[in-house]
Amino acid sequence: MNMINEPITPFVFADLYKNSLTIIENNIESKDEQNNLLIYLGENKKHIIILVEEENALHLEEDSYTFLLSILTACKLNMADIAIVNSTKQTVTYSTIKQQLLPTICIAFGNVCKNIQLPFQINLFEPYSFDNTVWLQSSALNLMKPNTQEAKIEKSKLWICLKQMLHI
Repeated sequence: MNMINEPITPFVFADLYKNSLTIIENNIESKDEQNNLLIYLGENKKHIIILVEEENALHLEEDSYTFLLSILTACKLNMADIAIVNSTKQTVTYSTIKQQLLPTICIAFGNVCKNIQLPFQINLFEPYSFDNTVWLQSSALNLMKPNTQEAKIEKSKLWICLKQMLHI
């Protein structure tokens, strides 16, 4: 009998290597999961997420950043409290925001909410609570920067919502 050509049954194989075979679980993250880590500006200490759409900047253009800082200061917040996520520079979804940033408040400027696969509908300047997060859809930052009557109205709508959401 030629043993070299005899196939080894799985039972014999397992018995031969019972002390050296290891079952490896599929706990290794795929490259897609590793590459989908959200890039954000800020430290996210209070889990307040600011979603923006800025084509020409990694996070925010300088004038938008300055304007946003003035809003944060009025709310007694700073960059350590928040995370600014630019949705035009990366794939941003509702689930990645929830899993990675653990938001308590999420403020979306512009049309961000239409692109992040929210499991609910949200109206402009109407705070909406869902899954332990308060969401707010606001006008785009660039619509609130000019010193016009329309911009003042948009800023006042935002301020009313922020006072309600942040209890200030």
